Amino acid sequence: NFFLLRGGHDADESRALFAFLLERGLLARHTHGFPGLEGAWLRLALREAEDNARLLEALTAWRRP
Repeated sequence: NFFLLRGGHDADESRALFAFLLERGLLARHTHGFPGLEGAWLRLALREAEDNARLLEALTAWRRP
């Protein structure tokens, strides 16, 4: 599965989400060189159902107190 995720309002928030996902073993790619995305988006390619589940768990935990 391919995902394009908006990391927040700007590239700084996207970098924070990038680091958060990386800490959880999920490697995203930035979009700094893509016109119209301005680095505020992350790209992911996940093959296994377990990876999809890990992504959902991480996104649920993102910015949660």
